[in-house]
Amino acid sequence: MSQHQAIQLQVSGMTAEAGRALQSFRIMAKSGAEQEKAIKEALEASGGLDLNQDLAKRLSQINDPAHLNRFVKNADKATTSEMIEEYWINALLSNPATHVMNIMSNASVVLSSVLERKVASIFGKEIETGEASAQILGIIEGAKDGMKLAKKVFLSGEASDPLTKIEEVARYQTFTNELGAIGKKGTQLRNSTGILGRLAVPFLRTPINVVKYAMSRTPVAPFMPSVRADFNAGGARRELMLSRMALGSTVMLVSSSMAQKGMITGSGPVNYKERQMLELTGWKPNSLKVGDTYYSLERADPIAALLLMSADITEIIGQVDEADAYDLAFASSVAVANSLESRTYFNGLMDFFDAYQNASRDPENKQNVLFNWLERMAATAVPAGVAAVARQVDPTVRLTDDLTSRLKSRLPAYSKDLPPRRNMFGDVVVLEGGLGPDIMSPIYMSTDKQNPIADEIAKHRVNIGMPRRSINGVELTAIQYDRFIQLSAGLEKKVSLEEILNKLIKTKDYKKLTDGINGGKAQKIEDFIQGYREDAREQVISEFPKLKSDIMSAEIKFNEERTGRKFSEQEQRSLGIIPAE
Repeated sequence: MSQHQAIQLQVSGMTAEAGRALQSFRIMAKSGAEQEKAIKEALEASGGLDLNQDLAKRLSQINDPAHLNRFVKNADKATTSEMIEEYWINALLSNPATHVMNIMSNASVVLSSVLERKVASIFGKEIETGEASAQILGIIEGAKDGMKLAKKVFLSGEASDPLTKIEEVARYQTFTNELGAIGKKGTQLRNSTGILGRLAVPFLRTPINVVKYAMSRTPVAPFMPSVRADFNAGGARRELMLSRMALGSTVMLVSSSMAQKGMITGSGPVNYKERQMLELTGWKPNSLKVGDTYYSLERADPIAALLLMSADITEIIGQVDEADAYDLAFASSVAVANSLESRTYFNGLMDFFDAYQNASRDPENKQNVLFNWLERMAATAVPAGVAAVARQVDPTVRLTDDLTSRLKSRLPAYSKDLPPRRNMFGDVVVLEGGLGPDIMSPIYMSTDKQNPIADEIAKHRVNIGMPRRSINGVELTAIQYDRFIQLSAGLEKKVSLEEILNKLIKTKDYKKLTDGINGGKAQKIEDFIQGYREDAREQVISEFPKLKSDIMSAEIKFNEERTGRKFSEQEQRSLGIIPAE
């Protein structure tokens, strides 16, 4: 196929493209094993074995040269859906921070491989002491060659030959190596679901390889077939495998100790309300705390995966009272699941499952929930790089409630038209930026707010979160919700919610109350917050006549379904649902 396409292109006068296509056939295989590997890599790079077998079958059934030319020409054309998908994938990857993190990730993997080889040489017999030093020299020299190849690609547009002797090592360290049987089944399942599967799981190979890389360095590694294969092979492979497990387990032990001291955070409380209140203090999940600042590690895979997995295990086990072996095993499993769920590359899949689960609980709302998910996915048509610029222009987090507002939130100069997101005290939420140049930084920061009320709420685990975005089952628009939060915070009262709570916690009566989630202090704080919200609910309903009408309609519908009686037009007019004539 490539040769035929190259001939067609050359006939058309496109000699540069023909040269690129024909260059891949200059590889000289020096042995049967290398030839087999080169063929396998060529097939993998050209769509996989199944696709190539299908092409070969179709080609074998063509006898007319004219039909052959037409088939080859059409086979090389991308469909509209394929072009849209390619644009979308590149839009997702257009954020400069993504590429910075890829560079950092690959560099950390290379450096950790040197340390693993050094440890293996100390405690094993098969690996020489000087191999780690030689590997460092190789990395330096390889980096020089890599810069030369990068320059060539930028200037000429011609990719370097991918079928090299070190391709297997390179694929492992960049998480692009071929998936196993289960991974391939997952890929086939994703592809069989069409556009829905692509939206939910745009990337599969790299995330799976990242997870496998991390898990092979944990105490559960012996359960992995690839790890057992290395162990059974013996020699240097076994020693390197044991070195990886030893170093990975050491990293997890250190992370566990740091988590106990509050120096590193996991996914946080399972209770979403508690987590919201904890974030009021400036706390951030999956982060490293240095001084008063939290540095997000959510995107620093794969090394951070070990740290955060251990932090999650420590947090959850710490919440299990008098745990036995079963409880500890279950808690560890939940912690690992939480850690994987928080990874950015699984966000689309988790969001889809969340939307589907919520729709299943509320069948009448099924269309609305899934429609909201599709709207969020559609908004990613705006490239992530453009959204990063918008964040620089306007670091304020904005409220969205439809596709238009979601698109505007990702466009520079348009996001300012949307109402801001606020915390429960009415303060506007503003992103603090990242470590280093913000537009290129994948490590987001959050500073301890030094807010005594937020600290008190988090300390006693007050069972209250942000105001719900609905009143009596009627969802509020972004503008209505922004107004509701401002009123709930008492920003227009003589004494705001934050001010009255500040006075409360300083009183002698309050200090005499019991601590904890079920204590008197938590109940007292919750009572004040609920009181402000009750007043806000009545005021926001009165300020938005359409909202009042929608709430009454919802109540009437509920009563009609419960009693089986229809409300008359006169009754609806008297209630204000239908305007009076």
